[in-house]
Amino acid sequence: MIVCAREKWRTRTAKREFISKIEAIQPPKRLPFDSTSNRGRYDRYLSQSKSHPSKMNRKLIEFLVSKYTKRDEVVLDVMAGGGSSGVVASQLGRHSVHVELELEFVRWADQASLRVAEDANLGFTGFIINVQGDARKTSHYLERVDFVLTSPPYIDQNRYSNIEKRVKQLAESRTTGVGRQAAEGKYRIHYSSSKKNIGNLNEKKYFRAMFKVYKECFKVLKKGGRAAIVVRPLTRNKSVFDLPYQTWLILQKVGFRLVDLYTMKIPRSLWTSMYEKHYPLVAKIRRDYIIVVRKPRTVASLLG
Repeated sequence: MIVCAREKWRTRTAKREFISKIEAIQPPKRLPFDSTSNRGRYDRYLSQSKSHPSKMNRKLIEFLVSKYTKRDEVVLDVMAGGGSSGVVASQLGRHSVHVELELEFVRWADQASLRVAEDANLGFTGFIINVQGDARKTSHYLERVDFVLTSPPYIDQNRYSNIEKRVKQLAESRTTGVGRQAAEGKYRIHYSSSKKNIGNLNEKKYFRAMFKVYKECFKVLKKGGRAAIVVRPLTRNKSVFDLPYQTWLILQKVGFRLVDLYTMKIPRSLWTSMYEKHYPLVAKIRRDYIIVVRKPRTVASLLG
């Protein structure tokens, strides 16, 4: 009887879903996008970007760009990866500027931009500019944008690589799609180990760096302009870290005002399944948070 009671407790506890503290500030609206929305008409332009370790949902990009911008306005992604945001925005008649640190991803974005430009069937598309640079120096590369759309990296991401060993085992056995991709060198498990990559910084340095990034976004964003930050809670040391709430605290400190809050169901991944099986009592991460903030039209001396 004791064993049964314990198993019931474990089962009940294992069903917990993590809820960010930002939901206490503003109730979120749930977006209905499903886990297959990274496939479709944009694939022909973003074939290499499929290997990026963290891809933004393209239907989410469509929704945010359509809702918060107008035709011919400029969208900025300061951590652009393979360039998905610009490919989508350009086909909606918006212009895009990508800032990305890693040269390999910039090359992917260049190839994607070229495919868009060469597609005669698209009609009018916005321009896409790809810049290899540091998001902490964004104002060095441009002066003003109408909308910011980006997703920050995790904290100290290459340190937490125990799961990588299991992925390598799967790669050797080729038992899953991701395992076969890894075996063929088509799946990138992590970002580079560069010390310039914010995702490789420890917690204290990470938040200091992200403050600089959002400060730069605030500086180049037009007055009254919106910024949308797509962020996910993360597991560290067998517990969940509330990155969405901590991100909001930084945005607030920079001078942004909260406008909208959305959540989106995240697709189940190999990593998620493996982690939850190994640590069943850790709260489950089932949603991304999209924090939409506004730069006030009257801006006090907040930037120092």
